[in-house]
Amino acid sequence: MSGRWARGIPNRAVREIEAAGAIAPFPAQNWLTGVFRSAAAAAGEGDLLSLWAGQAARLARLEDAADVLAELRAGLPVDRG
Repeated sequence: MSGRWARGIPNRAVREIEAAGAIAPFPAQNWLTGVFRSAAAAAGEGDLLSLWAGQAARLARLEDAADVLAELRAGLPVDRG
C-alpha cells in the first residue's frame, strides 16, 4: 500500500496490488493508494484500507469477545485452564 516493506493484513487491495506486480516506490505508491484509501475510510470499506499488523501480529490470539472484555473488566488474566 505504501511502497515500503510492512506487515499488513491481506485484503482485496493488497491482493490486487501484489497480483498486478506494479508497486511504485515510496512515496508514489502511498500517494496512488491514498486516493482510494481516503474514500474507503469514509465509506467504512475495510477491504480497501491499509491494515497494518505490526511485528507482534503472530502473537495475536483468537478469543471470544466476552472473555476479552471480562479480562479487561477484572484487570487480571482470565483463567484459561
